[in-house]
Amino acid sequence: MRGLIAILIVLPLILSAQDLTMSSKRYKDKFRFVPEPGEEVVRTWFHYVVSKTSEGQWVARTFYPEAGRLTDLTSYADENCTIRSGRTFHWFDDGSEAYSGEFDGDLRVGVWSERSDSGRYEQGKREGVWRLPSSKSGRERGLLVGGVREGVWTTTDSLGRKISERSFKKGRLDGDWTNFSALSGDIESRWVYRADTLFDGNRQLVEHIEHMPYLKHCQLHDTDKRRGYCTDSLIMVTLRENLRYPKEAQEKQVTGRALIEFVVNKDGSISGIKAQNGLCAAIEAECLRVIQKMPEWEPGEQRDMKVSVLYHQSIKFSLR
Repeated sequence: MRGLIAILIVLPLILSAQDLTMSSKRYKDKFRFVPEPGEEVVRTWFHYVVSKTSEGQWVARTFYPEAGRLTDLTSYADENCTIRSGRTFHWFDDGSEAYSGEFDGDLRVGVWSERSDSGRYEQGKREGVWRLPSSKSGRERGLLVGGVREGVWTTTDSLGRKISERSFKKGRLDGDWTNFSALSGDIESRWVYRADTLFDGNRQLVEHIEHMPYLKHCQLHDTDKRRGYCTDSLIMVTLRENLRYPKEAQEKQVTGRALIEFVVNKDGSISGIKAQNGLCAAIEAECLRVIQKMPEWEPGEQRDMKVSVLYHQSIKFSLR
């Protein structure tokens, strides 16, 4: 099991609103990009450029300002860039895509790709067949109705081999949960659930569950769910007590959600702290400083063995 890393958190969309009305000639030639035919730049600021297309849409390009890297491109229906309408793209600081899709009246519509997720939105809710990442570097595929799971969901491993089928009703496990051998395809176990509760099946295998890492202060709680709530609360307390909004970022109106990743190691220490979305150099440095102050962790477990777990933490910076 050496070197095993489990994925803890599937990244949510980073859709934090920011003020895009500031402008200064000082930043006129700061960022390099190729506008579309008929597109005209109307204002520039420390970390973004706003332009207007020949069709009357407003396009905001947001950059990591010190490096000039494009991190977000979003179309808007209004000059103040408050109502998203049309295409949107968001990239991590390393250039890989975080998500892409389309808005209509500030609601997600049509086909979206969200990091390793893909599917369709209707009126802002996930609908139809979606492909989602699983906790074992594989994929899940199934039907979403009103944003919740319905019917049979199939999980495949990283090589595309089927390893499980689960039945859902209105977002709850309801029906058969069948596990398959990735090598032979034979059934290894089958359980029956009713409204998220195990009704019948091979109970011996149920004991081999995955335990996510949690802060040591939360170890007196008796369930993973309660330890998870406790950990989330303590992380928020740590951020609230230690995080400082950098003065330069405030002056330049840099807002949004920074995304920091780190690994909770087998011994409970953390390492590999880095920003996936740092917003700007000052905010990135502050986020890294505060994450290093995180209380001590209890490591994650998988099949009764301690494992290293990749963790993502979003931190919101807002002037409102």
